[in-house]
Amino acid sequence: MATLSKASVYTVAPTDSFFFDTNIWMLLFAPIANVNYHRQNIYGTLLRNIKNSNAKIKINSLVVSEFINAYLKLSFKLWQDASGNYSTEYKKDFKGTEEYLEAVEEAKDNIKVILGITQKITDGFISVNLDKIISDIIDRDFNDAYYIEMCKINKLKLVTDDSDLLSSTDDIEIITERKL
Repeated sequence: MATLSKASVYTVAPTDSFFFDTNIWMLLFAPIANVNYHRQNIYGTLLRNIKNSNAKIKINSLVVSEFINAYLKLSFKLWQDASGNYSTEYKKDFKGTEEYLEAVEEAKDNIKVILGITQKITDGFISVNLDKIISDIIDRDFNDAYYIEMCKINKLKLVTDDSDLLSSTDDIEIITERKL
């Protein structure tokens, strides 16, 4: 069974190693960040505490991919909201616009910052229990199940704001500000 800890009161040890899932990076670095200032502040404080204690935050290519894709899709949604034109399509109408090109630059800049405060790890696809991941997609999406398995293998503490992950029966520590 997963051990659940509150992000707002978590005490970071220098020997801790963390894995922030994409929703945390989106909360901290995407245009939605100021929408939920309370949670942004809590996870931002946790990030500072991790950096100040010299603990480690690991990242893999899947998080980078998810972050960039989610960032650009969110920018598209905000572009639609600003124009009021909801019949537009991401690839056909948004890609190539000035707003899209700005969003790409912002996403790239944010990824550079994120990569500067994290350590890259291999995705370890060859060593994950793919059958377990696939069986877990009943309760969560594939990427979330993959992150849980990866945290288990690498002994990483998972930081998330995704309520789907809190029901994990795996032997990992999950740090969240969600209601426990």
